[in-house]
Amino acid sequence: ITARSMLLRTLDVWGLGNRSMPRTMLHLILRPGYMIADYIKGRRQPYFPPMKMLFVLGAFYLLSMALVRFGEKVVKGNESFTDVMLECVGISGGYEAAAADTTKQKAENGAWSNVPIGEVINSEDFAMSTQSGDKQGKVTIDEDSALMRSMKKIKGKTFSQVFDDVLRRTLVLRMFVLCLLYALFTKAFFRKSAECEAMNYTEMFFTQVLMFCQMLIVGIVMVLMGGELELSAFSLLPWWLQVTLFTVNYKQMFGLGTRSALFKTVALTITVNFIVVLMIVIVGTLMVLSVMVFE
Repeated sequence: ITARSMLLRTLDVWGLGNRSMPRTMLHLILRPGYMIADYIKGRRQPYFPPMKMLFVLGAFYLLSMALVRFGEKVVKGNESFTDVMLECVGISGGYEAAAADTTKQKAENGAWSNVPIGEVINSEDFAMSTQSGDKQGKVTIDEDSALMRSMKKIKGKTFSQVFDDVLRRTLVLRMFVLCLLYALFTKAFFRKSAECEAMNYTEMFFTQVLMFCQMLIVGIVMVLMGGELELSAFSLLPWWLQVTLFTVNYKQMFGLGTRSALFKTVALTITVNFIVVLMIVIVGTLMVLSVMVFE
């Protein structure tokens, strides 16, 4: 047993012990639509499995973002290397000293992204009175609810920081949901293409998985080159870059003209983003209602 043999065996578990991963990544950059079409048509032997690649690239994407942010805090910030290390593992206080005396004023002005959750989320802030005819009631917060307990654990962090943490932890799950949505609506928007019509929904789903792997590759390169990327519920990349990549993919996959592919890609992206916003609103409403007690 040597270090090299154990490393190769570990890589083989994920299929990384051969050249299929680099080859697939290269083809997703140079000829993405043609490569995806080849995979769907059965020429799969030279390429890396899509779902496995989504997990691997997702891990590398988050790791690259963490390394870049870690370096920025040490080099550009006022924190020491030790403070940043402690903060990464959840030991350092980090944000507890953030303008507690102006919290209420910020909340009233609507600047929620800069308000520490521990200073705003409590039963008094959410208490409200209701009146319907001759009946009166009061809405309070269930302090023992799972949501309130989780909020108490993250006291001191701002809403934007918490949202960023949620997006980071659910990266692969979000990509999976987005792949399902894009697969469903791609069949609707590109149904007149013979190549698209020949695909079933399972095949369309795997085309979307490969396209999101392509986005992860581009995202990793941009992060390591110092690009500013913010996690989003809709995409990994700026909207214009995602639309550009998807347009090239659909153009090559379905044999469309550039104008037709661009128009349908924009309409598809807007539709999927609208569905995602609707899902977020519904989930957020259910979460708020779950912690309220009506008396």
